[in-house]
Amino acid sequence: MQDVQQQSVDEATDRRGPAGSVQEQEVEKAADTVDLPGDTIATKIPSSAWLAGTLGTVAASVGLYLKGKRDASLFVGLWAPTILQFGIYNKMLRISRGTARVTE
Repeated sequence: MQDVQQQSVDEATDRRGPAGSVQEQEVEKAADTVDLPGDTIATKIPSSAWLAGTLGTVAASVGLYLKGKRDASLFVGLWAPTILQFGIYNKMLRISRGTARVTE
């Protein structure tokens, strides 16, 4: 029984090829080159713009709150974490592709 299991493991290993094979490297390379539609646009926006957008929505939310428009204030205030998350995604995307600027 154990011989049969070992044989099936050996056969599966033979079909996959050794770890780090050319086929695996080609698959990883293809996965790295997949571009989503917004990726090229997002990578052109500097990190400071994402931060400024976040701070702008917080300021707008505070302004709306002080004017007594509490529902609108909460609505605009919820944009801040979303914009900040887009900025983080943008930064991670640029780092993974090697296009991050040193000065940022």
